[in-house]
Amino acid sequence: MQLGGLQKRNGMAELAVPNQFILVSPPLIRCKGMSQAVGQGSGFFGRFFWISLVFCVLTLGSLAGLGITGWLPFPNTRSSIATLPPEPELPDIENLPQNPGYLGIDACSPCHEDRVRKFKKTNHANAIRVPEAALMPGGFEPGKNTLLSQPGLEFEMKKEGNDFFSVAKFEGQDKKTSIIDSKKIDFVYGWGRLDEVNFSWDKDRLVELPVAWLFPQETWGITSAFRFGDSGGFAREATSNCLECHTTWFAYYPGTSNRYKPDSFLLGVTCERCHGPGTDHVAHHKTHPDDTTGAKIIAPATLSRERQLDICAQCHSNAIREIGQPFTYRPGQPLDKAFKPIHTKYPEDDHVANQIKGLRQSKCFQKDESLTCATCHNPHKPHEPGEKDAGAKSCAKCHKPADCKEQPKIPEAVRADCVGCHLPPRIWMNVNFHTNKDRFVPPIRRYDHRIAVHPESTKDVLFHYYNSLKDQKSQMEAAKLLDQLVEYWTRETISRRENFRILAAIGSIREVLRIDPQSDPAKKTLNELIGAEDNFTARFSEANQKLMDGNSRESVDIFAELLKERPTFAMLEGKLGLAFAMNGQNQSALEHLKRVGEIDPDEPYGHAMMGWLDFLAGRSTEAIKHLKKADEIMPFMAKTNFHLGLAFMQKSEPANAAKALELSLEVNPAQSSACDALSQALTALGRHDEALIQARIATKLSRDANPEILLTLADAYAKSGDNVRFQSTCRKGLEIARKNNKVDLAVDFRQRLGEFKTK
Repeated sequence: MQLGGLQKRNGMAELAVPNQFILVSPPLIRCKGMSQAVGQGSGFFGRFFWISLVFCVLTLGSLAGLGITGWLPFPNTRSSIATLPPEPELPDIENLPQNPGYLGIDACSPCHEDRVRKFKKTNHANAIRVPEAALMPGGFEPGKNTLLSQPGLEFEMKKEGNDFFSVAKFEGQDKKTSIIDSKKIDFVYGWGRLDEVNFSWDKDRLVELPVAWLFPQETWGITSAFRFGDSGGFAREATSNCLECHTTWFAYYPGTSNRYKPDSFLLGVTCERCHGPGTDHVAHHKTHPDDTTGAKIIAPATLSRERQLDICAQCHSNAIREIGQPFTYRPGQPLDKAFKPIHTKYPEDDHVANQIKGLRQSKCFQKDESLTCATCHNPHKPHEPGEKDAGAKSCAKCHKPADCKEQPKIPEAVRADCVGCHLPPRIWMNVNFHTNKDRFVPPIRRYDHRIAVHPESTKDVLFHYYNSLKDQKSQMEAAKLLDQLVEYWTRETISRRENFRILAAIGSIREVLRIDPQSDPAKKTLNELIGAEDNFTARFSEANQKLMDGNSRESVDIFAELLKERPTFAMLEGKLGLAFAMNGQNQSALEHLKRVGEIDPDEPYGHAMMGWLDFLAGRSTEAIKHLKKADEIMPFMAKTNFHLGLAFMQKSEPANAAKALELSLEVNPAQSSACDALSQALTALGRHDEALIQARIATKLSRDANPEILLTLADAYAKSGDNVRFQSTCRKGLEIARKNNKVDLAVDFRQRLGEFKTK
């Protein structure tokens, strides 16, 4: 069961099946002593495997004696061997990171008690928290606690004692309802007035639950990007990239999508996210109690403006692609040393929010070197709802009332509403939900941080002012402003629709309904847009599923039709290119894959796929060019660097191959195929001790069951002079190859044993 909508992780669109980016890592096989990757199974990659296999069989057929003897019993060459000494212990491939010095907010209390007390009430401090009965929404009460996701599938939000649960129920054709999933809520994102998203532990894996509470609408909703089936149930993986903006620190298993050390979490975005790890600072002041300088800690106010902005931009920008492991950024460093930002054309494509972009576009920012986020936002204390003139006070730090030329023209009652006119709240559609009564619902209107003259926003402020008055003159003025606002947002809706921005058009028509809730034309338009988006996401999911099932011909037809509706959607070109490739139409595949980067220069999918296709076709130079470009666009991707390493091996450049493969394993140490390839690259470089270690790790990761990897291990033992383990590994590999009917590998093992016997 699926819910429409594309899910994005780290900026990369994925298939409906969770965590299966379509560039699969197939097992390695040898061809003239060089590792090459081919895919097994149905479709495009499968054909490469079967063509290779047929070629091997035909070749072996011409060498009948060799082909047959590969299956004859081999004489027992075992001799009495003393018990072998144990091999050196392998490095820890899980490589769980150590806390670099984060202590948590309570370590700050002894010296900063008042500040900590106030800060604990802020949104940042409560960006993620454990459930507390007093803080949970009223949606767990009977009568409010259900959400019908799709026909037959209902979610019930339950409270049992002090615990809270998300329960999925399914009604079958026999009209009987059964519980098909139940998860305890262990963490809650959000704080009080926006949306609250729930998370659950599955041993050491953290998953995001489907149903979230929307405070402004006072109802449950499911984000439109949610896909059922992730993590084997009604949840999706809580990635480190997502969690990094809601916590101070946690221990994360590198290379995994959502494995963590549960007791390592320091919840909330607290002091150390802006000031840096506090261990040295606390230790210094414990031993130097009279030192009031604030030693061994970062004071953001002393940094340059760009470095101050970088602290906020960790989460309030599109810097979402990590260049290293989580939490490598430190306050005071340039943010681009830890993150690669994406550059979106439209706000609905932003990652949650991108306030920094709007601020940088503001004349106030460009003309005043002192303006930063902290000019208007005090990070140390909570926003008080009663502070209605907080925005005006912030503006008054730089501007006098007389600076606003419009003030004499507008009623005195709204002259202080600087924010309403110059940083207006908008309906952005990059976060939206499906509820029981509506679809694609944005929970809030967020402020536009481009400080500027927004004429429609001034009209909006005046409309609400005049509409609140009951005299005839005011009502006439309100009616005139209403017509102007409806006309403006209707034009916006038409323009966005013509530019294939359907989600954005849903947002602008909702602006019409916000000021004119009874507008029948607006209601009709909204229903049409919701129907179009629902239909698109349903057919996109259908095409994806056909692609995963190997039905590439039908998926080509669907993707091609969808591309006519959304010609500016880069990933449609990518998926159509993949479908053509799986259908054997390589030239068409390359044409569409090339279009991905032309439409969206921040999307690596096209280059990654073209690199893979070039590699499979033996065009190593072209493969390297495309894979390097994919790595430039989205750095620190294990799969990209693994494929790059294979391409360098194909080009007989083992030094470059080793460099790429080592980076791939830095990202994800638990890749048996990458360890196997690295072992072969290191062997080619004469680094035999290192090659043996990588071959042993690859064998351990594959549980001694992969004959290709056992062949690499046998060769590594031979190079290191360990003849006993060489023979033992060959025999084991021969047995597994024979059981799995892998003729070529069985022959390879027997050849090696035969050569050893004749020495």
